Amino acid sequence: MSESFKNTYRSNVKDFSRTCIVTFSMLIVFIINLAKRSLQIDLNKFIKRIGLPRISKQLFSIARRKIMPSAFIRLTKELIHEFYNDNVFPTFLGFRIVVVDGSTVQLPEGALIREKYGFCGNAEKSDLMSMARISSAYDPLSGLTLDAIMSPYVASERSMAFDHILNIEPSNSASDLYLFDRGYPSITLIFFLLHHKKEFLIRCSETSWLSEITKLVNLNKKDTIIEICPKILKGKKRQNFQERLPNTCLKSTVKVRVLIINLPNGKREILVTSLLDKKAYNYEIFQGLYHLRWGGEENYKFHKVRIEIENFSGSLPCAIEQDFRASIFTGNVKALIAGEAQEELEIESLKKKNKHCYKINQNIAIGILKDELIDVLLNPKVDLKSFCEETKNEMKKNTESIRPGRSYERIRKTNRKYPMNMRRAF
Repeated sequence: MSESFKNTYRSNVKDFSRTCIVTFSMLIVFIINLAKRSLQIDLNKFIKRIGLPRISKQLFSIARRKIMPSAFIRLTKELIHEFYNDNVFPTFLGFRIVVVDGSTVQLPEGALIREKYGFCGNAEKSDLMSMARISSAYDPLSGLTLDAIMSPYVASERSMAFDHILNIEPSNSASDLYLFDRGYPSITLIFFLLHHKKEFLIRCSETSWLSEITKLVNLNKKDTIIEICPKILKGKKRQNFQERLPNTCLKSTVKVRVLIINLPNGKREILVTSLLDKKAYNYEIFQGLYHLRWGGEENYKFHKVRIEIENFSGSLPCAIEQDFRASIFTGNVKALIAGEAQEELEIESLKKKNKHCYKINQNIAIGILKDELIDVLLNPKVDLKSFCEETKNEMKKNTESIRPGRSYERIRKTNRKYPMNMRRAF
């Protein structure tokens, strides 16, 4: 609502300078509310709720170009800053966990979209599709997406990981521990993390990127500390190291800990970590620690399936970026309220001595939040505390039981567009 926020994130100094029906704050809230149906239907419901005359989708599409997508990045940063600095949040051995993972999103077809983000297709280029590369840094314990990046399809997930490390604001009360899967390990990334005082746990493939690790795998050494040195880097890898760390000598060394974990299915996990103290961080904790990375996969599932992040409300780059950033913000709002509801639910379950533990149904949780955000953000008469309490109570009515130890084989994808267990919230 503030004038300073509007002045900072309007595209032109003349935008929103006159009194008109379509205001800056109204547009922000409508985009945050995530329009996923026919744009005109969502607009009609929106203006009816706030008591304004009819707005056409053409007028909305023109007006939204006056808002910079970075406005939604700012909203997300404010939300995350307040949460991590004003609240006690869950940690693992005193660390805030940050899961970094990448994916792709399919974009609407259009010349401007392809020019900015690129496309993918088969070898003959007969079936091209507009695509973007995305990456997220996610806290699986709090359920918050700390940072999200959308880049051209040809961008490297590893290069976006470096950006996450620079973008994420440190917490005052806990150090960060980054989790990466097999697509990320590199000497440059390890040195970069340590340079910025970040702890890490990275999974490697059995045919490792480092000969010393391959030897340990062949000898089946379960828990070993080794030294690595960037002087073995050649060509572009050495150039990339020097660009990322211009003040680090190529002959410098760092110690890392290599762990080989035998999984119940007979396979092995090869993990590399900066947590060298074997007494403080014993071997047994690392399988469970790395398993937290699965939260990043579930976060992508939530955004792609539950709130349909690929279902954009516009076909220009500005609209694409606004919708993407707004989805991250709204997903975080859901995570904060559902997180509190989950804590209360667990306390109530202990008192009732229930047979099973229960968790909030995340699909229904975002559905409960849909449209209610309009009132709480635009109506000054709505009490924020009462709104949060009522929303949490509604979320606690929709739960799923947790049955530990259950595991299922991955079901092959079917041709059904809307399988019964994947109904959308909106």
